[in-house]
Amino acid sequence: SRSGANRREFSAGVPASAAMGTPWLQARAAVMQERNGSPFDLGFTVMAGLPVGSVESLTKDPSVSGQLLVGAGRTFGPVRVALEAGAHLRQAASLVSSNPEDAIGSRMLMGAAVSSVRGPLRGELSVRGFAPLTNQPFSAEVLAGGRYAIRDWEVFAVAGPGFGNAPGTPAFRALVGVSFGGLSSAKCGGRSHVAAECPDLDRDGDGIKNALD
Repeated sequence: SRSGANRREFSAGVPASAAMGTPWLQARAAVMQERNGSPFDLGFTVMAGLPVGSVESLTKDPSVSGQLLVGAGRTFGPVRVALEAGAHLRQAASLVSSNPEDAIGSRMLMGAAVSSVRGPLRGELSVRGFAPLTNQPFSAEVLAGGRYAIRDWEVFAVAGPGFGNAPGTPAFRALVGVSFGGLSSAKCGGRSHVAAECPDLDRDGDGIKNALD
């Protein structure tokens, strides 16, 4: 049902077992890269959320939503520190409750992470906060875990609690996954790489690979 020109009303139904989340399309651009001589990393991420999730689980927005994030990071010896801030823009959606002004909608995003960078096994700790621009409380979650690199592949597992009562805040979240472009790509992606760690590259540009030079 429609409760306003730019507001959609959701029922309070709960999925019996599982529900589809919002699919996201994203693009990233690096403005500065520490491995290429910059004092720190700086990049932007633009994301578009498609409105094809589940209404009952509050993962389907009435229209296309978007996120704009800016992130910065720097390595200090064996530790890397990263910060991120941005906005999640979406059409407001009313919740069925005793408060007619209770709605989910756009919110500000912020986060910080600390991780180790040496060796194939690395640990990490991250904190993410969400400040709604509607009548919802501030929420956050903490994730801790590790990553293990095997050549250019990486497996990871993180888990941690959520804090706050805003819709979408988990009581506890656990994530596991596999990614491509891990430790090897991070070490060998720029001119400032260590020749001994990247035998297939040509650091000095003389046409001879590091392993043979």
